[in-house]
Amino acid sequence: AAAGLLAAEARRPFDLEDGKPFRFHLAILEDERHLFLATVHHVAFDGWSQQVLMRELAELYAAFRAGEPAQLAEPALQYSDFAAWQRRWLSGDELDRQLAFWRRTLDDRPLELPTEGPRPAVFSHRGEALPWSMPAELAARLRGWLKAEGQTAYMALAGAWQAYLAALTGQDAVSLGSPIAGRRSQLLEESLGFFANTLVLRTPLHGNPTFREALSRARDAALDAFAHQDVPFEKLVDGLGVARDASRNPLFQAGFQVLDGSFAGERLADLEVAPLAAPIETSRFDIDLQLYDDGAGFAGALIFNPDLFAREKAAGWLAGFEAFLAAALEKPELRLADLPLAPPAVAAALLSRPAVARVSEEELEQGIDQLFFAQAARRPAAPAIGFEGAELSYGELAGRVERLATLLRLRGAVPEERVGVLLERGLDLPLALLAVLRAGAAYLPLDPSYPAERLRYMVEAAGCRLLLSSGDLAAPLGLGSAVAVLDMAGLDLAGVEPAAAPPRAADSLAYVLFTSGSTGKPKGVMVSHRNLVNFVRSMAIVPGCGEEDVMVSVTTMSFDIFGLELYLPLATGAKVELAGRETAADGEALAALLAGSGATMMQATPATWRVLLDSGWTGRQSLRALCGGEALPAELAARLRGQVAELWNVYGPTETTIWSALTAVGELGAAPVAPLGEPLANTGLYVVDRHGRLLPPGQPGELWIGGAGVARGYIGRPALTAERFLPDPFAAAPGSRAYRTGDLVRRGIGLGEDAVGELEFLGRIDHQVKVRGFRIELGEIEAALAGHPAIGQAIVLARQDGPGGIRLVAYWTPRAAAAASGEELQAHLRALLPDYMVPAFLVRLEVFPLTPSGKVDRKALPAPELGRPAGAGRQPGTAAELAIATVWRELLGVAEVSLDDNFFSLGGDSIVVIQAITRCRAAGWVLKPRDFFTAGNLGELAVLAAPPVAAEPGAAPPEKVASQVRGIEISSDLAMSEE
Repeated sequence: AAAGLLAAEARRPFDLEDGKPFRFHLAILEDERHLFLATVHHVAFDGWSQQVLMRELAELYAAFRAGEPAQLAEPALQYSDFAAWQRRWLSGDELDRQLAFWRRTLDDRPLELPTEGPRPAVFSHRGEALPWSMPAELAARLRGWLKAEGQTAYMALAGAWQAYLAALTGQDAVSLGSPIAGRRSQLLEESLGFFANTLVLRTPLHGNPTFREALSRARDAALDAFAHQDVPFEKLVDGLGVARDASRNPLFQAGFQVLDGSFAGERLADLEVAPLAAPIETSRFDIDLQLYDDGAGFAGALIFNPDLFAREKAAGWLAGFEAFLAAALEKPELRLADLPLAPPAVAAALLSRPAVARVSEEELEQGIDQLFFAQAARRPAAPAIGFEGAELSYGELAGRVERLATLLRLRGAVPEERVGVLLERGLDLPLALLAVLRAGAAYLPLDPSYPAERLRYMVEAAGCRLLLSSGDLAAPLGLGSAVAVLDMAGLDLAGVEPAAAPPRAADSLAYVLFTSGSTGKPKGVMVSHRNLVNFVRSMAIVPGCGEEDVMVSVTTMSFDIFGLELYLPLATGAKVELAGRETAADGEALAALLAGSGATMMQATPATWRVLLDSGWTGRQSLRALCGGEALPAELAARLRGQVAELWNVYGPTETTIWSALTAVGELGAAPVAPLGEPLANTGLYVVDRHGRLLPPGQPGELWIGGAGVARGYIGRPALTAERFLPDPFAAAPGSRAYRTGDLVRRGIGLGEDAVGELEFLGRIDHQVKVRGFRIELGEIEAALAGHPAIGQAIVLARQDGPGGIRLVAYWTPRAAAAASGEELQAHLRALLPDYMVPAFLVRLEVFPLTPSGKVDRKALPAPELGRPAGAGRQPGTAAELAIATVWRELLGVAEVSLDDNFFSLGGDSIVVIQAITRCRAAGWVLKPRDFFTAGNLGELAVLAAPPVAAEPGAAPPEKVASQVRGIEISSDLAMSEE
């Protein structure tokens, strides 16, 4: 009953117009146990006032019990005296001086803690409390630090908490909001009232300081803040011109305080008194760490908003802070980047994720061609390759491979030599690739559909001196005499006497595959036999492949995942059924091939699976489907799972050999995309921050991949190799390396103290994207565009503005006195880039939008529909439509607005919404913030708009409503609510 009364009182608002700002209750729990409940509005009370009230109550009660007159001493100053002084002070020069300090010190960059989903447009102020008590050993060590360093617990813990939050978020400074008493004069110490203020503590942590230096900076920052504490927080926000955002608190989103927790009970005459806290159901900020110092230990709670963060995530932060603080106090000379962010048990769990399969070091000694020849010796008559009705058995293919390999060795194909393979899909393609490997050399796949200039660059960059081709495919490249071209169509292999393959190291080069390059040039990844064999042997176990399987291959050989479609079946005795280029792109033709070939396995990108499903394919219950190349959307996974026997999501960059993780896809729940899964054999998956430090579950970071799949690096690019391929900080074996993927991921939070959940894909850290399964460096497309004489500046984005999927959109500004049509630019790009890299939209802008720092604001670039001709779309006609359209044009800086346009697609955001509402009201139309989020376009918004209601003479006053401002319930006139 007492708990219910506490909760009810905590939820009950005050009406400051009609009532008093306090309520008192006395509840009889038992004969000798009572609950005295004082509920006071913050407008009349602060934390200090609570102590004053208790002292006065004790004095009055003692006099009452003794039958003596109850007389309290008058305080030296009343609250009204303080208020009058503050108003005079706020009009003086001192205010300007203190505001100038805060302008130099603060900025409005929000705390970037990861939320569970999109941040609500309006902060809900719902709260939960997570109790926390600092371990006794850690508290004792902290006490020793405070004594040795001459710091207060408040300053040291504030600095440590800021350092930890900064490390979690990758920010160089974090602002904490901390309440202060505000009673600068002793004359105010016995007064009741709201003297408290909110102080913003912001410690600069740039330059990766040591922990000792970080806490020294925190102390200096706190002292400076205290010296400028007189500006009321509301005045500070106004004085700094902070843009109001209903979704978060201004200037800071993390609260912090350390209170005196030494209250062990008092006496009111013959009564024993102990405090009883009301339940915490609200949160003023995103998170709020409230600690009590009882002189021995530290305890309190982390209050958080459950609309933003899961309870398990908040618990993880507290556990991580403990580990961070313990390591820092043990070695205060460690730099912040060297301090752990996860407890030891969690870190161990992160690093001990079991691989999906086990492959021994001995199994990595053979080359990939040797695995194929072992199958050919065991089952020579078994079908190996099929293509459009033609077929080769293992024995036939092995014989041709041996003879072609012998011929290639005679032409100079030796270990580490790169041999180009420029062939269309057909039986000659696997023959050529295997023969290069059997000869001991490495192949360079060259897709005939690529532009000649790109292919020529790849041949030159890889240092190819020999090229396998057919007919006149190589003629457009203009390679000259430096590269010998061997025509497969004219070869007579029957007369070649096979020679034994020479010995070759397991780490010898198997292939060089070029991926898109961020500097404008593609980069060649060097993959060894050991890399490839580890991948194939692991995949042969999970998801598994054997001699009864038929793998349908739909991927171009220039995409590294083609290696799975060819080598996994041939290394395990299965059959490869090659789909022609046209068949792979035609859903109905591909469905027919799956049925006619007896397919049991197929790997494809989400785009190809979608084409197949959209063609009316009814599925194949004997088929294991592998999906990779880009994130697998939940809706596609749901469609596909019902059509196949198994669905596997596979993930990995070219630099770590095809795939590095996989998982069987089950029910995804609310997840937008399928998880990435667990590592392949001899593979490590690490989620790290910008310093390469292991991040705890729930925290986004870059994915690093270590292990046997990590390629050598980029051919001819030592600097880029050193940047992306780093020493593996988590591997036991010396000399191990890890690859920085640039992918933004996080580990889910599992059950239990040290449990680790699934690996979730969140996006790209840089501007590299994947479209239709192809990894694309947008910088390469931008470089190609910039090479046109009419282009002044070019930016390319991957956007998803509607149901059509991700699309490449190029934005460009013209050079002076130069002009180009969209068709001309498209033709220019098609001559330089593969089709999948040519943007679907080309949007001309006179200037690019800039951020305050002078950089191009990519987020402000308009949706591609803005490139439409003037007058396109339904035009505004009603008074509301015309007024709203005018406001949008002025605020968003667009020349044309139609009824079909969406406010946010045109560049609006939650801050601009407030400005739009104000301007619409000035134009005579009333809208609410939620209208902008519920209306899909201007036409729908105009229907929701209404003219303001004018009060009739003699009408009753507007209804009084209770609203919440910064967590305080305030009764206000409806007519003034916007103000």
